Amino acid sequence: MYKIAIVPIIALLTSLYSTPSLASYASAQATSPKEIKESSSDVERIEVVGRKPLRFFRSQLLKAERAYIKQFNALVDNDFQIHCIRKTIRASSRIMRRSCAPRYETNLKYRNAFSALEIVGVERTPQYIRGVSEKAEEHQAMTAELLEKYPQLKETFIKMNAAREALDKRKKQKYTKN
Repeated sequence: MYKIAIVPIIALLTSLYSTPSLASYASAQATSPKEIKESSSDVERIEVVGRKPLRFFRSQLLKAERAYIKQFNALVDNDFQIHCIRKTIRASSRIMRRSCAPRYETNLKYRNAFSALEIVGVERTPQYIRGVSEKAEEHQAMTAELLEKYPQLKETFIKMNAAREALDKRKKQKYTKN
């Protein structure tokens, strides 16, 4: 480890700034406010317009969703808790997508998976549609009740929706031609 003598460095710096040439230069550069005002009208202004990238809005939405889901899951029964997973879009794809669903929906999907093997997909079986629609009404009523009862949950829900709207707005700006 090296030891540096600070006193000689400070002495050198003070001697540089105390020289008459620097003081005279500073006084020559000092101008009156009237001169500054006149010269500022001649100054060229450059405006730089920037945009936040989509990944910023996606990360904001992800943070807001996580906060809301964490608070929501702490208040509800196990069957209504929301769980998110990353899964592929199709069986033959490597593109991953985040999917969030209440536990009752996931359970119904797995229960009906065997009967759906001869049909196109699990989501199209009548048992699945009937089961999800029954539970979904109960889930929506319970969610509305919790949002009214807990103002902090309502605040995070509003933030999550605002983040979703900001992402949608930015996507629209990026992908639509004016």
